[in-house]
Amino acid sequence: MKEKVFVINRFPIAATFYAAIARKIGYSEEEAYSFGLHRSIFMAAAKNGFRSGASKKRKYYPGKMSEKVTSIVNIPENMDQINFAGLGMNVVSLPNGEYRGIIGGEILTAEKFKRDIIEKFNSRIHPGAFEQCWNKINEIIKDFSDTELNSGTAYKLYQQYRDELRKPEVYSD
Repeated sequence: MKEKVFVINRFPIAATFYAAIARKIGYSEEEAYSFGLHRSIFMAAAKNGFRSGASKKRKYYPGKMSEKVTSIVNIPENMDQINFAGLGMNVVSLPNGEYRGIIGGEILTAEKFKRDIIEKFNSRIHPGAFEQCWNKINEIIKDFSDTELNSGTAYKLYQQYRDELRKPEVYSD
């Protein structure tokens, strides 16, 4: 059996995929980066059963919330929930009318996306790799309507293409 070779993990692929969807359906770049990061964090937490930490050895006890979840004591007054890509997403409303995703009490910014996602692509693969992935995703989603992308179709597309987007040939010059 041939071993799969990937140049990057799924987390930055998910963040980029959902950020590209957010841009296509009309959100600003800053909102899109925040939403992409939010969705990838949510997906990673869901994969781990919403346990604190990523260790699969830890047991999950229903009804016992992680430390990060229970730390949300001061819910911002400007917190709201919107539908994004088929799921509800907690956001904060900014004075300029834009939204930022909030998860685990942390407001997710475009700066965090640039540091955690774009830099990961460009340092682990090569400079410009993020743009290559972004362009490939936009090619994948271009023929889908905003309504389709703002539904469960978004996850189905991500699931269909996520491993392809991790392969070295996507990033060759």
